[in-house]
Amino acid sequence: MKGLLIVLSLSLSLQVQAATIEPELYESLKKTQKTKSEKDIVTAASKILAIDENDFLALNTLAIFYYEAKKYNMAKLILERALKAHPNRAELKNNLALVHFQLDNKKLGLQNLKEAAQNSDSEGEANLNLSSIYVEHRDYQKALGPLSNIYPKIRSKLATKSRAATALANNYAVALLGTGDKDKAEKVFKEATVAGIRDTNLLFNYATFLVEQGKDKEEAYKMISRLKFLSDDRNLLRKVDKLEKTLDNKK
Repeated sequence: MKGLLIVLSLSLSLQVQAATIEPELYESLKKTQKTKSEKDIVTAASKILAIDENDFLALNTLAIFYYEAKKYNMAKLILERALKAHPNRAELKNNLALVHFQLDNKKLGLQNLKEAAQNSDSEGEANLNLSSIYVEHRDYQKALGPLSNIYPKIRSKLATKSRAATALANNYAVALLGTGDKDKAEKVFKEATVAGIRDTNLLFNYATFLVEQGKDKEEAYKMISRLKFLSDDRNLLRKVDKLEKTLDNKK
């Protein structure tokens, strides 16, 4: 399936605050994330860690900063420290999994991601990332296991344009196609488009499916038109043009 959406997302969770820390310190930490300044973030986090050396939010925020700065070993050290104090926090295991993937420790990454998914909600980043990993490696049968249970729970959230719900729907549809269940995959794609989803990855996958099936050219042209309207990504638009030419040549 072309145009697969692989979403490997970091978990932040800045909404949970320790009772012993002044709210202003958390607010300052939150503001420093926008500056992308290592000095500012370390200073803000250090003020919190001086009060509580195991503060979840401060440690997780620092780890995410170093991950996004591609300083993966530093992120790994911080996350491992945080997990000693908070062993059941799915967000930390999710983020550590992504660090392991970047360091090419795929076995450890997958292990942490599975543990995180077990301790997170259906729409959590860990389930989203785990399904993306399975789909990326075309292990569609494994992807279907969790996704078939998750999708009914998040279907209603498609109407809210939830990013996670959209990505999970896309992964579910791709996994269904990978196992040969085209009818159910088409149903998932349709439910997403009826809900008004404007995600170009999902729409491109649906358009590709429609063109390959060749049964509903009108719907295929409709999806292609939507993609042209929604995206200014030249690479994607080249793929869309190619898809349209393929559709034009179908009898």
